[in-house]
Amino acid sequence: MSGSSDTAPAQWVYALADDVQVTSAGDAIVVSSARDSIKLSGLSAAGREVMIRLADHPCTEDEIDTAISDGGGLDALTRFYYYVPSLLHRRMLTLSVRGANGHPPFAVLEPISKYYRHRRAPVSLASRYRLSRFAYVRRGEGGGIHLESPLSHARVYLVHEAAVQAIYALGKGATVANLATSSGMALDLSRALMTLLLSGGFIDPLDERDAMPEDRDATLMQWEFHDLLFHTRSRLGRHDYPAGGRFRFLNRLPPQPPVKVPETVLATIALPKPDLAEVRSRDPGLEAVMDARVSVRRLVSWPITLAELGEFLFRTARVKRQYVVDDKGAFTSRPYPSGGASYELELYLTIDQCAGVAPGLYWYDPINHALGLLKGMDNDLRATLLDAHTATAGLAWPQVLITIAARFQRVSWKYEAMAYATVLKNTGVLYATMYLVATAMGLGPCGVGLGDSDRFARLAGTNYFEETSVGEFILSSGRGH
Repeated sequence: MSGSSDTAPAQWVYALADDVQVTSAGDAIVVSSARDSIKLSGLSAAGREVMIRLADHPCTEDEIDTAISDGGGLDALTRFYYYVPSLLHRRMLTLSVRGANGHPPFAVLEPISKYYRHRRAPVSLASRYRLSRFAYVRRGEGGGIHLESPLSHARVYLVHEAAVQAIYALGKGATVANLATSSGMALDLSRALMTLLLSGGFIDPLDERDAMPEDRDATLMQWEFHDLLFHTRSRLGRHDYPAGGRFRFLNRLPPQPPVKVPETVLATIALPKPDLAEVRSRDPGLEAVMDARVSVRRLVSWPITLAELGEFLFRTARVKRQYVVDDKGAFTSRPYPSGGASYELELYLTIDQCAGVAPGLYWYDPINHALGLLKGMDNDLRATLLDAHTATAGLAWPQVLITIAARFQRVSWKYEAMAYATVLKNTGVLYATMYLVATAMGLGPCGVGLGDSDRFARLAGTNYFEETSVGEFILSSGRGH
């Protein structure tokens, strides 16, 4: 980006996307990409020439208007612009604003969804406009500066530093004149940039109460920025980023092992294995268990036993089978389902009361069905128990607090865009499995809504960005009252 802004009159510039091809088909033009194609019929000869030219280099709106109107008049120009919205929502066309004299664009709007609908709404010189609270600026993978929003079906590349300065000014609210003064742009360039941002859904006018439409929208008021962004980026529809099981690190990085191997275990406790035939004979039916399932916060006074804890972990989280899939690596099968058979979740038990087990932090070994002692009880572990106690409104002091941690790269090695969403879905499935098993056993289960992931990583000795907590679950000896 250059240091000073261009003060020349603004120009609107159209360009076909890099992956778009244009071919002639008699009197029509076929515009195609890997995603879509459209046949443009009824264009004048000049209109067809302009469309072919757009495949090679951008054209300003003035250049398009002159070339087509000179060759075919107003009807030919109207027919050409009739197709512009269709090309935009098919992600085949970009729209940018720039100063005159062939300068690089200040900002480029690129549709990123098939649901994009172009609206070139006029910007009032008298009105103040403000950036949506959902909009954000980030560095793209290629190094450029991007403006995106979960409310928008488009992305804006902020090419010139004046455009970046304009986003800062619009964060506070600005008129066209305010924006021109603060960023050093000419008035019409400032207005063109704001028109571009308005058409992309990044800014809106302020009313007499200094409020935007989204501020008055009861639905949007209840969305937090990070929640809406996470929702839109981990689902299809509002972005063009790669998504799904793409194995993007195959042959680049080795996958994580299917089961963690802890670096340091102070002691190992073998857990009793239940007789599954006996378990089936005494278990209530599924309907009865589902109907009886509740979160138990008022706990009984006697401690859970090692046999009960062993049966619970065996029925919910043990490794049932190990296998290898070609070059995709090793996998396991466990009692609960997991997206892509990732089984990235690890269980850590902060034990306060369990007959025959010293208080402390333990890792559950799902292959050998054992507990590995990581550290004895201390003030940090008591603080973790207190957090869970507080999360239950002070009604339950955990006998056993099961912290569910995720080894994130076990999932992101395969999945793109949806990796963390998959981790949370897997966590929810494990919660449900734990609730049902605990209810069938007559134990007291209670899911916990919040926990301190930084403290957990410090206690467990993990890298926060490789493995940390994503959920907590209280387990007690009985259902209480």
